[in-house]
Parts: sequence; C-alpha cells; structure tokens
Amino acid sequence: LLHLLWNDQQALYHSVAHIGQAANPQHWRTTMVWEGPIPIADMAADASGALHALVRTDYFTASHFQSNDGGRTWSRPVQVAAIDLPEQYAIGGVKLAVAAPGTLHATWFQTAAEAGWNFWSVWYGRSTDGGQTWELIDEVAAPLFGASDVAVDGEGNVHLVWGRNIGRPDGRWHAWSEDEGESWTEPELLFPQFDSASGDTGGYGFALDSAGTLYLATSFSEGGGAEAAAYYLAWKGGGWSDPVHLMDLHAHHARLAVTLGNRLHFVAMGRGNDLWYRASMSDGPSVEAGPVPTAAATGMAAKTAPTVVAEPQATASLQPSITPVASIVAPGQPPAPASNPLAPLLANPLLAGLVPAVLLIAVVVLLRQAANRRPRR
Repeated sequence: LLHLLWNDQQALYHSVAHIGQAANPQHWRTTMVWEGPIPIADMAADASGALHALVRTDYFTASHFQSNDGGRTWSRPVQVAAIDLPEQYAIGGVKLAVAAPGTLHATWFQTAAEAGWNFWSVWYGRSTDGGQTWELIDEVAAPLFGASDVAVDGEGNVHLVWGRNIGRPDGRWHAWSEDEGESWTEPELLFPQFDSASGDTGGYGFALDSAGTLYLATSFSEGGGAEAAAYYLAWKGGGWSDPVHLMDLHAHHARLAVTLGNRLHFVAMGRGNDLWYRASMSDGPSVEAGPVPTAAATGMAAKTAPTVVAEPQATASLQPSITPVASIVAPGQPPAPASNPLAPLLANPLLAGLVPAVLLIAVVVLLRQAANRRPRR
C-alpha cells in the first residue's frame, strides 16, 4: 500500500491506495486527520504496521497522531511540543522517525520574530511508549538554526541533521546518539570539505539499505552563491563517507528511497518546479521481491467511485516534468554510463510500478512543503 499525507492549507489528509491501482485516482481512500491552518506533517510506520504522524497543528503546537487500521481512523492528538511565547516564536517544521520497540524520535525547528520569522532553534523529543507520552529532551542548536531532520540507522543509532540559511559558513550540522536519544555526540559539520555549505533547500533525504547503511542526500550553495549542487553521503563504521556529487542543481526537497534492499532512488525538485530523478545500486544485498498482494487482500479492492471520508478542496492535475540523468554511484566507484538510468528499473515489472509511485509521493510531499513555506509564521 502507498500512504500519503497532504494538506489543502485548511486541513491535513491521509490517502492510501494499493500499489497496483495508484495510477487511478478513484482507488485512493482519503481521510481527514486534522483540521487547522496550514498543517505541516511527517509520517512513519512502526514494525506492527501502525501509522504515526507528527503534525504542526497550529503555529505554536506540534502533536502526535496514530492510526492502527491503515489510516481509516486516527487518534486524538497528543501534544509533543508547545511554544509559551507565541509573539516571539513559532514552529516552522516537524520530522519523525520510528525505532523498535515503540520508540519514536521527533525533531522540529522554531522560527523567531527577532530573525524575521526565519530559522532560530532546533529541538528534539522522544516517546518510549509508542507515542502515548512524550519527553522534551533538549534544544539542540540556537540561534539561527533550522530545517532539522531525524533518522535511525541499521544499528539503532539516531541521527539528527540541521542547517542554517544561505550565506552562513557553517550551514550543515550532524549529531548522533547510541542510546536512543538519551545522550548525543558533540555536533560536527556535515560537509567539512567545503568552505561553506548553506541554504534552506527543503530539508534532507534519508534511506536505509538492506545492509543497514544509512544514506543522506541534500543540496546546498557553497560560499553563499546563487548556484547550488546536490550531494549524498553514506554512514558506515561510525562516520560519514566523503560526499558524492549528484548533480549541479538547486535541488529543493531532496528525497531518497530504497527498493529491493539495494536500489537507491533519488528525486528532487528544481527551481522551475521540474522534477529530477536518479537511480543506482548500493553495496547491500538484494532482497528478493515477494508476491505483491492483491487489492482485495489488502482491503483496497476496486471501487466504482473513490471512498472519501473528508472531501478536500479541488486541486489541479499534476503533470511534472521528469528529467532522467546519470546514476548515483557509491563512494569511490566510477560513474555509471548515463545512457538510460531508468532502463534497469523499467525492465523489472515490480520496479516499473514502484517508480511512478515513488515520484507521486515525492510530488505530493514537495508541493505540500513548498506551499507551507509561505509564510514562515
């Protein structure tokens, strides 16, 4: 099943469809999760299949929602963070990661009136009981920091990354925890090889392959200039690899996904709202694809009309421009031929179905986040 969170600037919705029917809008089931102004959200699933959503329910509150029935119904919100001085601060963005058993990791950044409602501080919190209660661990970085994200690697280590606005010499940072967020390493620059790696380009893309290697993709402007490039890193042996150049692109909302254990998919939006995509192989073992369950077996059988619990506002049809380029290469390996990087994917029927699904998810998430950037407060 494919799960999406999206908003129409008035409410937050969850939509789900069977992968074999995702191209048909009539086979998506949509439920309202929360009604409120411009909700920003992130979603993850735990080992039991429960869905967890971290939502900015208003400009000053972040809350956790949970669904145990595939998104048909959602719990009441449980407060994760709240701002006591709304005239001075607001919540700008939220991110969520799930670790076993029952541990959820959350990060969010605050904007400040003092900074013109731009980046101000990064925060981290966690739940050890599946989201029923939350503890605020710490303010990670301040002032003038933001755009934070969180991920868990194959050994259970928790990783926090964050950044600064364009023009700052120390633009990308990282810290990690070996004890599920109880304590953290001292923050270190994520790209020390560059004199400057700054700019708010819509966050980071994380993906975990079958070998437990964590990959991170982002883009930045070196030295505060107008031009930017996209890079990715691999976390191995307690440290990041050297950055690998992906493309000379001001890549907003860079995202990564893994299929079949070691197929890496990179997607990002360019300045002209064009969509860019790359694919390659990691050095993890391939995972054989099992049979794809039918729509009937997953409760998403064909219907004559869409099942909509909460009717969203009508939106225009999306037909993004997809520009295939050269493949991602692992650190230290020569670049792969750039003739047709999509050919290996399209030759596999399962992956051919996954590629448009991944891109669909990316488009919805990217456009949702792009809309939410105005205004910051």
